[in-house]
Amino acid sequence: MKNTLSLAEQLTGFVGRQGAAMVSPDPVNPAMIRHWCAALGDENPTYAETGTAPAAMLQVWTMPGWKPVSPGPDAVADLYACLDARGYTSIVATDSEQDYLRPLRHGETVTATKTIVSISDEKTTGLGRGFFITSHIDVVDARGDLVGRQLHRVLKFKPPQTPIVAPTTAPAAAPVAAPPAQRQQLPRWSIALDRSTIVATAIATRDYQPVHHDPDHARRSGSQDIFMNILTTQGLVARFVLDWAGAGAVLRRTAIRLGASNYPGDTMEMSGEVLSRHPAAGGGEDVEVGVRGRNRLGDHVKGAAVVTIPPAKAAP
Repeated sequence: MKNTLSLAEQLTGFVGRQGAAMVSPDPVNPAMIRHWCAALGDENPTYAETGTAPAAMLQVWTMPGWKPVSPGPDAVADLYACLDARGYTSIVATDSEQDYLRPLRHGETVTATKTIVSISDEKTTGLGRGFFITSHIDVVDARGDLVGRQLHRVLKFKPPQTPIVAPTTAPAAAPVAAPPAQRQQLPRWSIALDRSTIVATAIATRDYQPVHHDPDHARRSGSQDIFMNILTTQGLVARFVLDWAGAGAVLRRTAIRLGASNYPGDTMEMSGEVLSRHPAAGGGEDVEVGVRGRNRLGDHVKGAAVVTIPPAKAAP
């Protein structure tokens, strides 16, 4: 029988439903950690010394991978199929907030379950008209204990009818405002955004969406070129903060929102400032750091991270 519900009614029906439970295809292991660290340039010795994974790899372990097959009923896949059928075939991640409740250790298997919590009205964006879909993800260990949480938001949109042609010259560099003097500033860090890095980091984060490695597909989807994925950006934010906080510091939370895409041939400059300091429950300090990453098009990422600095490392 023909579905007589409007698109808005169909979308409302997805709110509160769950995607398929995604079990990590491999346990937490040093090989994947090594590849992730190499691609992101993360030389933090803590992971090898403690047998733990970088906190920002939380989502990586349960990514669907190359040519995924759904393990069962999946409301998220059904939602995307519903929008695909209406022409909203492109997708880009816009927000990610992760809470890390404890480190993941070598040999552990985790399961992630995504629940759709809201779907916006149709919005007009710089990429096209589409819907913002917000989900919550719970990550549990083999015992069912919660080890991490994530808020994840994507834009599902209609790509332009005419494919975008990549510019032949880079736009002028955007000015970077001087930081406020009253807050402690982190050392600035510049990241060259070459094509190999964008592809390598997508693979290291197990994100095989074609927009991150196939220029023709990316342009048909409404982008100028391939672009950096959000898992990489979140990992770079984590690396930036932990490099400043020092070995032994523990990442508790990252919350980021993406803006201008990181395209090949550009440079992203990371800056940060200490927003607050509070005594940590087990000693040391919990420090909140505001983070900003800019490229020639403007702000690529804005957000914050919370890190616990042990007593011997306090007040870097």
